Amino acid sequence: LLTLMVVLLVHGLIRLGSISNDLNEIVDLHGRKVAIVTEIQLAGYHRTGALSALVLAGPSLEGEPVTRALAALESRIYDGWTALRLLGLNPDESANLNRQAALVARMHVLQREVVHYKQAGQNAMANAVLRQELIPLQRELGFELQMLRETADANIAEAVQNARATREFTRKFTIHLGFFCVLLGVIVAMAVTRRMMRQNRAIERYIRLLSSSRDAHRHLATHDALTGMPNRVLFQDRLDQALLRSRRKRERFAVAFLDLDNFKHINDRHGHHAGDQILKGAAERLSAALRKSDTVARMGGDEFAALLEGLCSRAEADRVIQTLGKQLAAPFVVDGAEIRLSMSVGIAYYPLDGRDAESLLKVADRAMYQMKAQTREPELPDPKSKPVDSEPEPEAAPAAPRAVDGGLQWQ
Repeated sequence: LLTLMVVLLVHGLIRLGSISNDLNEIVDLHGRKVAIVTEIQLAGYHRTGALSALVLAGPSLEGEPVTRALAALESRIYDGWTALRLLGLNPDESANLNRQAALVARMHVLQREVVHYKQAGQNAMANAVLRQELIPLQRELGFELQMLRETADANIAEAVQNARATREFTRKFTIHLGFFCVLLGVIVAMAVTRRMMRQNRAIERYIRLLSSSRDAHRHLATHDALTGMPNRVLFQDRLDQALLRSRRKRERFAVAFLDLDNFKHINDRHGHHAGDQILKGAAERLSAALRKSDTVARMGGDEFAALLEGLCSRAEADRVIQTLGKQLAAPFVVDGAEIRLSMSVGIAYYPLDGRDAESLLKVADRAMYQMKAQTREPELPDPKSKPVDSEPEPEAAPAAPRAVDGGLQWQ
């Protein structure tokens, strides 16, 4: 747009130059017309003078030379008219030349009469025709020529004035239009820039929303929706990473499966809302009890899994599991009722029980179900029989874990 505006300004300047050239041509054309009219006037005056000299001369003057001289003067007049017509005439100028032609034709007839009377020796008649008819016609011809000259002068003045007015109008119009176009271009550029900035901000917001949504979807894909813990997918990934590190550094780690006992009775007696609260509380306690290097995940339902890395011995893994058991031993308070949990644990050690993720998970899962099968799950008390504000019973110390095929049973 700005480029087009610059082109407009350049075009305006070129147009001004063209107007100046046209003005010069107009002035030159009308100047030549004035010069031709002046030549015609001079020829007419010379003819009148020649006739006057003919009348005033003596009888010895020969008529033939005078006639040739008058014919030459008339030829100059006719040549002038032809030159004017070739330059181009407007209607007023054409009418003026027609009147001149009629006058010259009448003067030509009278001129012959004057020559005839002079050759016949009738000076009085020749003088009368010259003074009464020929000289007035010459004056009228001079008047017409003067009108033609004044018309040419007026045309020159009008052409100059029109050209100047057109040039000034073109100059002002080009300048104002160019300024308006530049201003419009600046406004358009500002509007486009502002719109682009708004679009950029909108795009940035959209990108942030996409990034946030992507992070949220990624979190939902790798974390449990209820507890916020890592899910089976993320646990499997971290188990694969632990296998790679342990093979490279020759370290040991353990995989533990944890299952909450009697959880079905909690849902049946207290409702699924209470079950969800128990799962959230258990997840928080399990996460708080593990080390920063360990990972605990919800595998589904009431099953959890723990990845214990950097172990030096089985005893160290047993101590971590005991800590988890102590954390779950404290009662949960849901809707004014105390609920106690127990869990069954199955452990698999790398590389003793397997050298890949599938083998370790199978060993730990089998050990956990073997532990649950060996111990009958006790019936849970009625939730209304033990309100929170009643006098609490002394807390029983948790029993020592009993190892069965890599599993631990807590009661």
